[in-house]
Amino acid sequence: MRDVARWGLLVALLAAACVVTPRSGSEDPLTLEEAAAVALEGPQRASIHLVIRAAQSLEGGELGTARETASRALRIDGRNPYAYFVLAQVAAESDEGDAAFRYLEQAQLLFSLTPTGHSRWIARVLRLEADLREREGDDQEALLLRRQANLLDAGRGGSGSLLRPVLESEP
Repeated sequence: MRDVARWGLLVALLAAACVVTPRSGSEDPLTLEEAAAVALEGPQRASIHLVIRAAQSLEGGELGTARETASRALRIDGRNPYAYFVLAQVAAESDEGDAAFRYLEQAQLLFSLTPTGHSRWIARVLRLEADLREREGDDQEALLLRRQANLLDAGRGGSGSLLRPVLESEP
């Protein structure tokens, strides 16, 4: 029953992402730096800057620092989907699958509620969830999630790094 409800939510979120019309000149940010540049001044932008630091810590293998910094970002802006995504990555790296799934669910919901739908970021969420499902031995679910991510990324390039633009698309 939980899977049926989850699929229903996923379909609704994907449908919403497809029908949301971006504001003129507004694009789905590719990197955290781009997200910070277009964020409103104040708490929202400050929170994203903390997520940038958390992502740098994560890339450097400093999981504790990454978790602490992303958590601080959420204390500033509790609706920051990027912070939830980084926390999901930290939880995944720490073999905390249940926590990672919860963070991914929250990130996906918040990304889908943005004016542009953030389809690139939702695709990243789905790919991380696919990796986690694969670790659990659920290859079929992982394949479905990757297909959904590829559909969202169609014509937009691959997922790339959170901190640097994509230079080449993933196969």
